[in-house]
Order: sequence, then C-alpha cells, then structure tokens
Amino acid sequence: MAKSGSGHVRQLRVHSIFPSFQGEGLYLGAYQLFLRLRGCNLDCRYCDTREARMEMGGFSLVDGSGEVRYGENPLPAERTVDLVLGLWEPCMHSLALTGGEPLLQADSLKTFLSGIKKAGIPVYLETNGTLPGALLGLLDFLDYISMDIKLPSAVGDKNLMPFHLHFLSMVRDKKVFLKMVLEESTPLNEVEEACKRLGMDFPEIPLVLQPASPSKGGKFPSFHHLLSAFRVASRHLRQVLVIPQVHRLMGWR
Repeated sequence: MAKSGSGHVRQLRVHSIFPSFQGEGLYLGAYQLFLRLRGCNLDCRYCDTREARMEMGGFSLVDGSGEVRYGENPLPAERTVDLVLGLWEPCMHSLALTGGEPLLQADSLKTFLSGIKKAGIPVYLETNGTLPGALLGLLDFLDYISMDIKLPSAVGDKNLMPFHLHFLSMVRDKKVFLKMVLEESTPLNEVEEACKRLGMDFPEIPLVLQPASPSKGGKFPSFHHLLSAFRVASRHLRQVLVIPQVHRLMGWR
C-alpha cells in the first residue's frame, strides 16, 4: 500500500461510490462514476448533501444493477482505486470527485488519482474553489473542473473571492466552468460584484447559474430573479447559462 513520508497508509474518508448521470452544470446528462468524499470546510446555507459534510461514518457502494453494499472508513487509497475500477464502464464520461469538499483530502487523493490515471480514466473535480494550495500536487491528474462561486450571503458573509481567483489562475489550461447557486433571497449586488471581478481576469470561463433546489418546503427562485441575475452576469462574462439540478428533479442519486 502507498504510504506517506511518515509511514502512514494514505486513506480516504468516503461517503459513497455510485454510477449516475451528471445532474448539473455544463456536462449535464454525461454518464459518470461518482466518488463522493466526506468532510467540508464550508457550511453553505443551501447545501443539499449535508450528510457528506460529516467526516465520521461509513460508505455505500452502488453497482450498475443498483445493488448497494456498505463498508467502513477510512479506505486505503489503493483499495479505493480497486473499487472504482471494478465499477468503471467504457461508456462512462469520467470519474466525478465530489463531496463535501474533495480537496480536503488532497494528500490521499494524489495517491488515489495516480492509480486512476494509470488506468486511463478521465477525472472530473467538483470543488468549492477555496483551497488553491491543495491543487499543487493534483493538477496533472485533473481533466475537468466544476468550481463553485460562493457568494457572501451563502457562507456567513465571508468574502471568498480572493481564494476563487487564486484557484482559477491555477487551472486556466483545464476544461473548467463556474457554478453559482441562486436562491430567491440571493442579493443581486453580490452577483454583480462577483461577476464584475471574475470578468476582469476570466471573462472566457462559462458560468452556470443554478437555481437552488427546493428543500424543506422551499421553492425555486422565481423566473424574474433568475433573469435579473442572468442579465447582471452577462454584462461581465461571455457565456452565462441557467441550468437547474436535473438529478433532484428526476430523483437520481
């Protein structure tokens, strides 16, 4: 098994491994294998995978027939590679790393992704874009990146834009797109400020405005609010799209 410099086996805290269609963003509908990791450094108001924020707990594995198996954490990185290879199908677009926040486990991911790339599997990273330092040893393994723009109102009034900009400066040569989740209460001035700043350095990177999916009796943001946000964003970025979470609408994982 791969070990760190201190002699410890590289291990991952996994929430679930499962095949499904990508339900959001520019690659909507692509058939992928998902590796959802545990733990997150943020607590977004609209989070729809709160169970994955918990570092403690076991993991589930779903095969192509829908059969579910369960296991215990942490998983050795090389064992995780074996599980992924056992579920991989040639018709799949890529392996989607999601969470939680995958980059919290960057050291173990380096070992894991080394094995994945040896197998020729493309890697799709979903990230909140606040841990640019964690990218340093992983860039060569990543093919696609979906990076969230976290507005202050969603994360306790924190200004995360400096981290986002640093992150984007490191991945310009990758296939990257941005995602911004919108609620009805999302202030348009926050959308304006974020898109204006992004447009200064990264106007060519596509932005997906994603309506927050209903939860606990809530509703989608109104058409008027989405249109207003779209108009604001389009003043600064060349490609802006509104795409909902189709997997939530369809009941997929």
